[in-house]
Amino acid sequence: MWLNKNEEARFGPFAKFVHENEDSDFLFECTDGAQIIARLYLYEFESDNGLDLNDSGYEEYWEMAFEIKEIIKDDTNVYSVGGKILINYHNIPKKYDVVRN
Repeated sequence: MWLNKNEEARFGPFAKFVHENEDSDFLFECTDGAQIIARLYLYEFESDNGLDLNDSGYEEYWEMAFEIKEIIKDDTNVYSVGGKILINYHNIPKKYDVVRN
């Protein structure tokens, strides 16, 4: 199922958590310190790192897309409400939870 050797240990627990709570909004604390609320937009899809297939360092991996519903903190002004955030094993949020009402 995994497209490279790094995914299962790193992306696996995140993907499992998202699937168990797929109808929820998620609170993500990103590695850049941003805090956003997002909803699953697209289940896992195959992606790659943008290199050509024969280039050294080329890799494939699973990625998920989330739609940003609210921005709690974004000091870098990278995120926008209604925008999408793509998450793969390279950029899993350092903390994630479901939004509890």
